[in-house]
Amino acid sequence: GDPDRLGGGVGGQVVGLAHTSSWTFRPFVGDSAGSLRELPIDDAYPSNEWYAVAINDGGMIGGHVIAVTDDSLPYYWTSEGAQPIALPMPAAFPYGEIYGMNAEGEMVGIMWNDAQEEHAFVFDIVNGVRDLNDLVDPALGWTFEFARDVNAAGQIVGSGTVGGLTRGYLLTPSRLMGAVDGTVRRS
Repeated sequence: GDPDRLGGGVGGQVVGLAHTSSWTFRPFVGDSAGSLRELPIDDAYPSNEWYAVAINDGGMIGGHVIAVTDDSLPYYWTSEGAQPIALPMPAAFPYGEIYGMNAEGEMVGIMWNDAQEEHAFVFDIVNGVRDLNDLVDPALGWTFEFARDVNAAGQIVGSGTVGGLTRGYLLTPSRLMGAVDGTVRRS
């Protein structure tokens, strides 16, 4: 297939979306030697579009499947050959997409509902999916709508609204409190 989208790579690995000869879109992992390998998918969505978007140093991969038009479900693979694992999404925001991941396996992205309300999320295996808006003091006035990436220190970058304007942000977490309630910088 032809790679249509590529996600970050480390150690010569990249992830993305490729189509088969029948135009079925599948997630892949590739390497610097030019080898593309299809990732396993959930049998519940055999003919849907699958995306691999992020890969970390340990080979964990984040992505999603478009379950129905405009409704994606986030998945991750613990390794290239592992079966994908669905993120347990909150009832208020059942749809989502992973966009960034750090070496510790923390993942960030966007989640939304049928009313098209969007919130940024952070996920880790211990705490599950958490709405960034629930982790930051509401007195700051932010609505965090999209999380694009997370680094090894747990800092999250993305976009949201404050004072009626869309702005970029950098969140510095307070991991001891289990919340992202540290410094918020806007651009």
